[in-house]
Amino acid sequence: IAHVPEDRQREGLIMEFAAWENVAFGYHHDAAYRAGLLMNNAAIRADTEGKMARFDVRPPDPKLAAKNFSGGNQQKIVLAREIERNPDLLLIGQPTRGVDIGAIEFIHQQIIALRDKGKAVLLVSVELDEIMALSDRIAVMFDGRITQLASPQELYRRPINRQVADFIGVMNFLDMEIKSKLEACYSIEIAGLGKAMVPLDQAPAGTSSNTKAGIRPEMLTLLYDDQIAIENEVAASVIDAYYVGDMTYYEVMIEGIEKPVEISMRNTAGRAVLERGAATRVGWGNESILLL
Repeated sequence: IAHVPEDRQREGLIMEFAAWENVAFGYHHDAAYRAGLLMNNAAIRADTEGKMARFDVRPPDPKLAAKNFSGGNQQKIVLAREIERNPDLLLIGQPTRGVDIGAIEFIHQQIIALRDKGKAVLLVSVELDEIMALSDRIAVMFDGRITQLASPQELYRRPINRQVADFIGVMNFLDMEIKSKLEACYSIEIAGLGKAMVPLDQAPAGTSSNTKAGIRPEMLTLLYDDQIAIENEVAASVIDAYYVGDMTYYEVMIEGIEKPVEISMRNTAGRAVLERGAATRVGWGNESILLL
């Protein structure tokens, strides 16, 4: 088992010690680092030079104190020390906190390479994008308990409750009323959107008087000109639009819904970005609704 702690400066390194001394930190009893009863400092320095080269630590100076490296290079020293032990299990907390973009990519590559060797990695991070990109399975915890354990895709597409849905991305929650439960689906009335037939498996925890209709922003579509919705559509007006290159994020008002509804649209050739105040239509499908 190897461990990369959340706080590299307080728990992962001794900041006043040289890099080569920190590489031996916790492994000073290793036979490769010993010369009889004494430590083999020359062997440790040589091993540190190799680790610095393989993990692109800059400057590659084993004698430099840990405090004189950048945050990203400090993290690389800790990672090199732990990952090159080839552990069966790596515990790693906040691996890219306070690290520059170039070092983030490198650190992610090292974690993935260890995973690809068949090793287990337990990653703890508050960076949602990092968790989604690196993980095969994700455990979402609330109040010290695991609420849901699933793949990134399943967590995003089929969250078990509103807490998980809100934590893993963005979701619109709308008031709704169940009209009837049929053999394969619920017949519901959603505030502002109208009637819908929602398959039973899209209510992962069942239903109650507190159940809301949830829909991700990308599952709603702004309809242009004579474009026809696949299943359903309602009138709306744009109250805000945030253009970020490949995507535009909208907030729209729909009659019957008190709060703005969030919609994300990928920008394509010939598709104009709607301005604030523009009248539009919103399309959506029954398969995009979750009851949470």
